[in-house]
Amino acid sequence: VMYMYYLLGHRLMDRPFSIDRKAAMAENTYILTLDGDIDFNPEALIVLLHLMKKDRELGAACGRIHPMGSGPMVWYQKFEYAI
Repeated sequence: VMYMYYLLGHRLMDRPFSIDRKAAMAENTYILTLDGDIDFNPEALIVLLHLMKKDRELGAACGRIHPMGSGPMVWYQKFEYAI
């Protein structure tokens, strides 16, 4: 919530833009959060944005993490993410 206020309430609404421009900017502002060890395909983000723009009532989306590599840490992550 704090990030949403900062982006929409403070950074956007305090700007000297017209109401229409502020509305357009708010409509096209998204927050992407990831864990520090996550890699993602940029094309997947573009697909996600297109899907989110189709449904104006959509407020959040999430995906599934697929651990890569081998060894005990990956085994643990596969178990942890399955729960």
